[in-house]
Amino acid sequence: MGQSPFAKHRPSPDFQVCHRRSTRVDRAVPIVVSGRDASGQVFREVTETCTVNLHGARIKTRHSILLGMQISVENPSTGKSEKAICVRVEETQPSDDFYFIAFQLIHPCNLWGVEDPPEDWARVQAEMVEGWVPPSHGPGPVAAMTPRQPASPAVAPQQDPEQFAAEVQRRSAAIVESLVTNLRRQSEEIVVESFRQFEQRLKDCAANVEKRVGEHAEQALTGFKSSLETYQGEAVAEMVREGTESFTQQVQTKLAAAESLMRERAGQVSGELELALETVRAETIGELVREAVQDLERRSQNVVAGAESRLAQRSDQAFKDLEKALETFRAEVANELAAKRNEVVESTEQALRTKVATMLSSILGPSAAAGKEADPAASKK
Repeated sequence: MGQSPFAKHRPSPDFQVCHRRSTRVDRAVPIVVSGRDASGQVFREVTETCTVNLHGARIKTRHSILLGMQISVENPSTGKSEKAICVRVEETQPSDDFYFIAFQLIHPCNLWGVEDPPEDWARVQAEMVEGWVPPSHGPGPVAAMTPRQPASPAVAPQQDPEQFAAEVQRRSAAIVESLVTNLRRQSEEIVVESFRQFEQRLKDCAANVEKRVGEHAEQALTGFKSSLETYQGEAVAEMVREGTESFTQQVQTKLAAAESLMRERAGQVSGELELALETVRAETIGELVREAVQDLERRSQNVVAGAESRLAQRSDQAFKDLEKALETFRAEVANELAAKRNEVVESTEQALRTKVATMLSSILGPSAAAGKEADPAASKK
């Protein structure tokens, strides 16, 4: 609301003096307004007046009505109706859901049913009937809009009143038509000028938006690169730490289960113990290593996929930098995993050999244990 090119257009004082030739009265009169709004939609609205005079009124409406538009005004209490022309659209706030407009009746009359009208209302009506033309208010655009009625010869007393009324009606219609034509022409000029100013403001806004977008994009890219470097270092350290802790915990759990199993089967022969040792080594350690590697690879793939999804929205250069960083990251993780795996396997194998030797020594005696230690290849057979 208030955004129409007509909303900010306020008539000059000469316009108001020329077109409001009767006293205004603050009176709320229920009326029915109908016609077409600015969008071309037919409407019929029940509202009330704010101020009235013999020539028109000021009302509040929910419909957008432009300058120069014709509407119908009806007073339900009197049953009278007249055509009117919108002559002013007041500016409203964007949050308002109504407009204030002023319109002028094509045929001025007491449409409002005011029982105690001002004295000049009756005088103006009498002057209109007698064919009186209001004096000019000086040069100006409004004075040019008001066509002067040519002086008419004095009416003979014997002239038919109906003919005289028809002549007055015809001349009034000609004056109103000329006013409407000039008003529409000025409205079109206002629209063209308003659209031109709006187009210029739109171009300025577009230039400012483009400049701000460029600045924000550059700042965002710089911040993204810095965040990426920080995230890369933290992600590598966090993944290595989590992988090491998970791998160590799983190995410890499996070792505890292996020790319990070895205690239960301590009475079996050395061949069964050796076979159980190989089974535990092959299944437990190999499975742990595979699970740890798969878990780390899955987490690495998830992190890489998430980073690639976010980086896909950025520039090609940032994407290339990320690809290089990911390649380096994968190589480092693979090297660290290989080193950790070798260390864990060696330490686990050494611990198992020590425990097996201790258990065999306690079960078979020192000499058998020494024999096993001396000939590990034979025990494997």
